[in-house]
Amino acid sequence: MDQDNAPQAKPSVGDLQRDALIMRFIKQVVDARFDSIKQAADAAALAAFRESGHLTTLPTFEGMPLGTRTVARPKPKMVVADREAFTAHAEREKRGAWHFIVDPQWEKATLKYAQWDAAAEVAVDKNGVIIPGLRELPAAEPSTVTTTPDADTFAKLQEMLRAGEFHTDLRSLAAPQDEESDE
Repeated sequence: MDQDNAPQAKPSVGDLQRDALIMRFIKQVVDARFDSIKQAADAAALAAFRESGHLTTLPTFEGMPLGTRTVARPKPKMVVADREAFTAHAEREKRGAWHFIVDPQWEKATLKYAQWDAAAEVAVDKNGVIIPGLRELPAAEPSTVTTTPDADTFAKLQEMLRAGEFHTDLRSLAAPQDEESDE
């Protein structure tokens, strides 16, 4: 008789409680390993980016694409550098309240959509009008890596796991500090 077609016995409460704790233990071990490996992978990706400017890697497992890992490149940020000049501009544009206070939503939108004219060293709006009091801060160094799993490969790996065909030893996924301690 095929195991998949065999009648499934309802697990006892004791079995469920045991399995919940065993799964919690496995999850704790896997989560710790994941955090360690992810930190090392992120550091390696950021170092590779600084050396070569390479943003994206495409890791594979048994010839299948696992997804992408991409260094998130921060963008420059517009800020109010001269509050008086910016407030005067907002007042001329009627973007405030009585006893003139700059409308916070307008300020946020202005900072979001303003473009920096590097040649003139001024910020301009979508119509090319200069916005006094703004300057652009340079983008920070990249500090994060995003991961985008390949859905088809992950579905295949799940099928392999259920069929007992997924074989990988978690110990083979050694984190860098594990490797150093083996020497």
